Amino acid sequence: MDWDELIASLDKQINEIETKEGFDTFSSDDSLKENNKLNPEEELEKKLAELLSKYQTTKNISLLTDFLDLIEDVKYPKLKQYLMLQFDDGKTILEVISTQGVNLDYSLNLEILKDPDLVRILIQSKNKEAFTFSSEKDLLLEVDGITVVEHLIKEHIFQKFWLSKISSSPIIIDILVKYDKKDYFVYLSEEQLFMPFEDGIVLDYLFKNDLFNYSTIGNIKSNTKIYDYIIKYKRYDKLSEISESLLTEKIGEKYILDLILEHNQSPGIYGLRNPELLGLIIEKNRLDLLENVASSALTTIVPDEGVILFEYLLDHGIIPVEGIKSITGGYDTGDKLFKIIAEKNRYDLLTKVSEARLLQKHGDKTLFEILIENNVPVELNSISKPETVNLTQAQNALLKILEEPPEGVKILLLTKSADAMLSTVRSRARLVRMQRFTAEEISSYLTEREPALRRSFSSDEALFELLLSAGGSIGRAVKLLSPQSQSALKKEREETLSVLKALAERSYSPLFSAISALPQKREELSRALDRLHTALCDLVLLKRAEAPPLAFFPKADAIPDELLAFRIDTLFLFTDAVERGIAELERNANVTTTKTALAYAMYRKRDHLT
Repeated sequence: MDWDELIASLDKQINEIETKEGFDTFSSDDSLKENNKLNPEEELEKKLAELLSKYQTTKNISLLTDFLDLIEDVKYPKLKQYLMLQFDDGKTILEVISTQGVNLDYSLNLEILKDPDLVRILIQSKNKEAFTFSSEKDLLLEVDGITVVEHLIKEHIFQKFWLSKISSSPIIIDILVKYDKKDYFVYLSEEQLFMPFEDGIVLDYLFKNDLFNYSTIGNIKSNTKIYDYIIKYKRYDKLSEISESLLTEKIGEKYILDLILEHNQSPGIYGLRNPELLGLIIEKNRLDLLENVASSALTTIVPDEGVILFEYLLDHGIIPVEGIKSITGGYDTGDKLFKIIAEKNRYDLLTKVSEARLLQKHGDKTLFEILIENNVPVELNSISKPETVNLTQAQNALLKILEEPPEGVKILLLTKSADAMLSTVRSRARLVRMQRFTAEEISSYLTEREPALRRSFSSDEALFELLLSAGGSIGRAVKLLSPQSQSALKKEREETLSVLKALAERSYSPLFSAISALPQKREELSRALDRLHTALCDLVLLKRAEAPPLAFFPKADAIPDELLAFRIDTLFLFTDAVERGIAELERNANVTTTKTALAYAMYRKRDHLT
């Protein structure tokens, strides 16, 4: 039954009721009204028919949302009947709902995933969102002779992090191999990695085909057999990737930590979440293994010592390089660590200090003054925007130092707007104006000075993309001309475009996946967000001017239409979110948390399309 037939049927029932002998449509006889009242199912179908009729005329998507609200509690198979109703063009209601991006209620979604006919429509509509809550049973459901998960991978709508849903069936491994999804293996769980596969287990296949990256082995938290497989395939370089939780486990009479050290490898110790591991490292007098621990681990109390780990390491001549980065930011854990620096007069460790920390008062002096007095060579370009510094607060430090710099000290203030700085600062400095080279100027230089490198490009468009990435620097442009750099540059641009295109999809899953795929290392992620910010600024400029100079896109007509559809106010919201992400990274925030927060923040702004 299609929706027109449904309307005709309901009209017929209503007419029959109204024309019964002795019935007056406007009768005040309550018994007649009660006797001729539509039952709940008929009332529902009448409302549904009205909604669908209005949608057919107005194409108002909110009517489809109302339709879903009405059938929320309808049980299968009646639910299927309603969702399979067809419009004049032959499309089913579920198909239209899926293609229009209307969100399905959680419980309704779960019901739909149980039926092959309904799931087929979701797959054909490429509705990723509908499979977000799918279970292993849902993904292994057969539709047209193959499993749902194979359909999703085949249609390129499967999300890598859904792999964890399929924890008991090795069929997922066969599908990944069949479709050559090598990059998906990093998302396999510990249980999946030890599943039987071919003539061994999944781990065997990964080792034989070199399909590991930095986190695959780290996904194994409890199975000590990972050590045996690393040794079996003589991949000693992977020993450093064994999870911290396994380092205090024993194989025979030896700790895995001992076995790793015997192979002259350094285990990756960052979070130090296992208290037993700290005791073992101290017992073996291998404090050097803690040079790269995270700042959060440095506040751990050392057993039997009564001091935090940071102080203990300093007392034993170990400088925890990674942890000190949090001190320079002036936030959270860094405050506790900074007190140790001050108490031990180890200001020499603070050669790279943030603006917030430089202006922090210690007694009657700022840290800036203390560092200068202690002859610590501070990198003053950490004041990245001196025009924004609160100079009223800083004048006793900054101006005094500018007037009487210590012997041998040279101070450079870098700013994009010298006019925004106080005149008292400008009068004490020598102004040198520096401008970036245009892409055309760099191209001309390369043609004259580096003709061989210039000829290595098959097209001017490819060269122009590279020159844009050079950011006006001839030196960077020359470095980027190497084949390795060009390959990396291409990947970086693809990552940025993936995020932008995911923003236009109005769906959280692709956006989360695109941002999750950005580099995991803090510095690399920060640069990736800078590129994303530059691309967004290009889109803003295109809204404001006819032919503005672009910094990310080679030319305006090469930009996909879906990116040009963003409203300018939405683009500003996106740039604000990216700037916040960059700031969080500078504050030493967790990288994964920053990515997740950024994806969610940008997703909330996504609906501001023209």
